[in-house]
Amino acid sequence: MPVNRHDLPPLILEDLQALPPLSEENARLLALLRLAQRLREFWGDSLGEAGEIEAAVLSMTRRLLVELYEGFLLQIFSPDEANPFAERTPPVPQQDLERALRLLREIPPARALMFRWFIAGLKDEVQYLLHRDLENRPGLRQRTARWLIPVLSFLTRTALSRPDSPDFRFSVNGLSLLWPPGEPLPEQEFESILALLEEWTRRSPLFPLEAVTAIGRLLTRARLSASQCLSLARQVQAWGDFDRYPPYRASHTAAERYSADSLPRPGTRLAEQIGPEPRTRLEEMRRQTIALLLARLAFWEESLFPDFLRAFSALRLRPSWQTDWEAERVLLEALSAVLRHPHRLSDLADLLKRQDFTRFESPEAQEGLPLASLALSTQALQALLAQIRADPAAEWPFQVLRQVRKLTFTCEMRLPNLMQQAETVPVQRALFTLYDALTKQGADLSPEHQAAFVNAALPVLLNPDARRPDFPLDWLLSRHALFCHFLRRLAKLQERFAETEQDGLSRVSALLDELVSSALLLPQLDPALLGACLLLHSADPLQTGQRLKERLHRAIRLLERPAGEEELYRLLIELLPRPVTPAREGESAEARAARAHPLLTRILFAEDLLPAGGVRCGAPFRRALAVSARHFSPARAVLLLARLFDLAVEMGRAWAESDHFLTELSREANLLVGALLDSLTRLRPFPPDAISLLETMLLAPAHLPERLFSLELSPAKVQQIALPNLAQTYPSPEALPALFDALRRNGLPPDEMSSRRRLVTLSLLHLLFHGVAFDEVQRQILSDIFSQSPDALTQAAALLAWGRGRPVRQDVFQTALKTLRPSPIRFVVSRQVELWRRKGESSALPGGFFLVQGVAVALLLEWLREESLPSDWREQAQRALQQTASSFRRTLEPRLAESTHPLQSPAASSARGLWRAIAPSLGLPLTADPDRLLYPAQLAYEGMSLRGV
Repeated sequence: MPVNRHDLPPLILEDLQALPPLSEENARLLALLRLAQRLREFWGDSLGEAGEIEAAVLSMTRRLLVELYEGFLLQIFSPDEANPFAERTPPVPQQDLERALRLLREIPPARALMFRWFIAGLKDEVQYLLHRDLENRPGLRQRTARWLIPVLSFLTRTALSRPDSPDFRFSVNGLSLLWPPGEPLPEQEFESILALLEEWTRRSPLFPLEAVTAIGRLLTRARLSASQCLSLARQVQAWGDFDRYPPYRASHTAAERYSADSLPRPGTRLAEQIGPEPRTRLEEMRRQTIALLLARLAFWEESLFPDFLRAFSALRLRPSWQTDWEAERVLLEALSAVLRHPHRLSDLADLLKRQDFTRFESPEAQEGLPLASLALSTQALQALLAQIRADPAAEWPFQVLRQVRKLTFTCEMRLPNLMQQAETVPVQRALFTLYDALTKQGADLSPEHQAAFVNAALPVLLNPDARRPDFPLDWLLSRHALFCHFLRRLAKLQERFAETEQDGLSRVSALLDELVSSALLLPQLDPALLGACLLLHSADPLQTGQRLKERLHRAIRLLERPAGEEELYRLLIELLPRPVTPAREGESAEARAARAHPLLTRILFAEDLLPAGGVRCGAPFRRALAVSARHFSPARAVLLLARLFDLAVEMGRAWAESDHFLTELSREANLLVGALLDSLTRLRPFPPDAISLLETMLLAPAHLPERLFSLELSPAKVQQIALPNLAQTYPSPEALPALFDALRRNGLPPDEMSSRRRLVTLSLLHLLFHGVAFDEVQRQILSDIFSQSPDALTQAAALLAWGRGRPVRQDVFQTALKTLRPSPIRFVVSRQVELWRRKGESSALPGGFFLVQGVAVALLLEWLREESLPSDWREQAQRALQQTASSFRRTLEPRLAESTHPLQSPAASSARGLWRAIAPSLGLPLTADPDRLLYPAQLAYEGMSLRGV
C-alpha cells in the first residue's frame, strides 16, 4: 500500500524515535540510510508540508552527524584529507554514514546544518553544538553529549595537534562530502571558509600551515569560478608577506610558539623537524604551500599560471630528502594544470631548465603523477613531444608519459599517424613509452592501432644505433595474433636481407634473440610461445638443423594454429637433459661433477647456447619450462615438474660436492625451485602425485646437504607465493586420501611439530578451503590440528578448512562461537604473562589470537547466508557477531593487535592465503590488506553491514 505524502513527516519522525539501540549498530546504520533515502525522494513537496519535512530532515541530519563525529572521536573512522597521494579505505559504517549524508546534502536545510557543524569543528566548537542540540535526548545519547564526548574531546585535543584532532578530522571529512571533486562551490560557503582562513592566519601563535593546506586542497579540488579562484589566490599570495603573517608571533611564549599545531611530522620536537634555522625552514615550507595551492588554482583559472611560476621559482631546490620531495610535489600539481592548458608547457619547461631540473627523483613523486583520471589530449601530447624535441636530455616528459592511463578520442585516432611520422629517436622512444603505459593499464587498442604500432616499431627495433628500453615487448609477446603479424613482417625483411646484405640478417637474428630473452621472463608464458621461442633463437636449442627462415615460418604456424598438448609436450620435453656418460676425462670440477651426476653432463659441457646472467647454458629455457608447465593438464604437469625438481636437486648436490666452486649450478637450481613452487601450487585440480611432490619439496631443505633451497622454500617464501596460490585451487577427489595421509604424518606428530612439517601442514590445509565433503575421520584430523597446533596461523587455517566442510556440523559451529567468547583484554594480559615466561618466543605473540577470531567471524558470516542453517544456530551466530562488533571492541582491538602483531606490508603478510579464500565470500576486495583479519570486531561490523544481518 503506497504511503500518503501527507503522512510522511510523522512516519519519519516515528521511525527516528524507533531506531534500533546503539548495541545494534549495523541495523541502526542501515535504518538511518533508508530514512535518508526516503527524505531525499520526497523532498520538495508543497509548502504546506515544508515545516514538518524540514523538522524531519534536521532531526535526521543531526543523528548522522553525531554518529559520524563519535567515530572520529573514538579514532575508528579515517578522514579524507583531499590528498591525491594518500590511499583511503574507510570502514563500512563510515561509508554508510557518508552515503546517507551525500543523499541529504542536496536538501538545503540539511546542507546548511552540515556546514554549520563542520565550521564548528574547524573552530573546536562541536561540544557546544552537542550540548545545545542534544541536551533533551534520552538514554546513552544524552550521557554521550554531557559526559563522554567532552571528556574524550578534551583528552584528544591535549594530546594531538590540530590536523590530528577529532574535530578537525571530522570537519575535513565532512567538507569533502559537501564539496565533491569537480562540482561548483556555493558562494556563501566559500566566503565563510575564506574568512576562517584569514582568522586562523592572523591570530594563531604559530602559522597553521598543515591546517590551511588541508582546507586549501579541499577548496581547490572543487570547480571554482573565476572570481573564486582570484579571491583565493589573493589570500594565498598574501601569506607570502612574512611581516604580516609571521611564522610565529613574538608576543606569545616559547611553549606556544613551539606547539604542535602545524608541525610537519607530529611526534617529535619542533627543533628536530625544522633544523637549526627554524624561521627559515618554516618560511620555506610556507612558500611550498603557496606554490602548491596556486598550481591547483591554475588548473581552473589559466590566468593564474604566471603567478604560480613566480611562486615556484622562489622555491629552493637543494639536494635533501625534504625539499626535493616537497618541491616535486608542487611540480606534480602543476603538471595537471599544464596538461589542461598545454600551451603553458613551454613556460614551465623553461623554468625547469633554468633550475637544472631533468627528472623526478623521489619514488613518491614517480608513483604520484596525477594523471590517473586525466585523459591526455592531442594538444597535450604534441606539446610534450615538442618539449622532447627541444630538450631530449630532460627525462621528466618521459616520466609523465609513463603514467598516462587514457587518451581522448581525438588523440587515440591521431596516434597511428604520429607513430608513422616519428622523425627522431627521442620522439620514437616517447611514443613507445606511451604505448607501454597504455598497454600495462589494459587499454583496449584497436587492431589498426596495433598494426600501425608494429609497422612503425619494426624499423626502429632493427636500427643498430637506437636502443629502446621502453619498448613494450611483454605486451607484444602476450598477444599471439599481433606477434605473428610482427614475425611475418620480420620474415619478409629477412628474405630481402638474404639477397642484399648480411648485416641485415644479423640484425634480424639479434632482434629475435632479444624477443626470446624477454619472452622467457614472462610470468604467464604458455607452451606454444615457449615452443616458438625455441625455434626462433639463433642457437637452435632443439637442434633442428633448419635455417632461420624455415624455423621462423614454423614458429608462426605454431602460434597461429596451436598444436595439441601431446605434440607440445613432446616438443618441450627435449629441453630436459638426459643422463650421458661424460666423454671427457680429467680432474676439473666439471669433469668430476659429470661423473658423479651424468644428468648434468650436457649442461656442464654444452657449447651451443651462450651462458648469461651467471648461469649455465640453457638455464633461461629450463626455468621457462617450469613456468609454462602449469598450462598442461595436471597429471602431465606434475610429471614435468617432478623431473625438473630432480634436475634442481642434482645441480644443488653437484654444487655442494664441488666445495661451492660451481656456483652457477646453485644459482640456477635456486631459480628453478622458485619457479617450480609457483607452478606446482597453481595446478587445478590438485592431483594425488602433486600432494607427494609438494611434501617432498617442502621437506627437502631438511634432508639435502648445505641446507639447499632453504631460502627459496623458506616459510616466508611459501607464505608469500605458495599459500595464496593453494588457497585458490582445490584437490581432486582422488587426491583426498593422499592429502589426509600427509596431514596425519605432518600435522599430528607425537611431539611438537617441526617448522618444516608445520609448513607442509599449513600448505595442505589451504587446499581444503573450497567446501570439500569430509568424512568423520577427516573431520577429526582437522579438529585435532586446530586444538593441538601451537601455531596461530595453522590453527586459523585448520578452523577455516574444518568450517568449509558441508554440511555445517555442530562441533565446528560451537568451536567458532567459543573462539569469539574470550575478552581481548583478558587474553592479551594472559599471553603477555606467557610471553614473559617464554622470554620472548615469537610463537607467544598474542596477535595470533585476533587472527583465529577473524577466521571465526568469517565462518559465521558465511554460515548465515545458508538457508539450511537451523534457526537457533542463526540466532546464536547473530548474537555472537553483535557482541564481537561492539564499539568497545572495535576501539580496543586495533591498539592491541598493533602492539602485539609485527607490522608487515600486504605482500609479505602471512595471512594472504587465508584472505584470498575469505575475501570473496565477504564481498571484500582481494587487494585489501590481509591483516584486516587481525581486527575481528571491525570485520564482523563490516560483514553484517554488507550482508544486512
